[in-house]
Amino acid sequence: MDPRSEVLLRQAELFAGPLLLAGLPADDLLGHLPNAHGWSWHAGDQVALASRFSGRSHFGVTPPNVEFDAAVLFLPKSRELTD
Repeated sequence: MDPRSEVLLRQAELFAGPLLLAGLPADDLLGHLPNAHGWSWHAGDQVALASRFSGRSHFGVTPPNVEFDAAVLFLPKSRELTD
């Protein structure tokens, strides 16, 4: 499990409602948050997410058409990759 996902799961009760995970890692985070949907910009991560969480992960430059109360944005550590 990605360390960033583990941080979220330590306080999973805060993320129990409809949630959008933008830029999420290709781990089991969606499996632990049943009301969450993923939005990925990385084709390789999206293939892994789509195979495990069909219908709960979206790939593209626009957010998925799902309702959510909160969003978590995962940013890369490298400033160059963030641009």
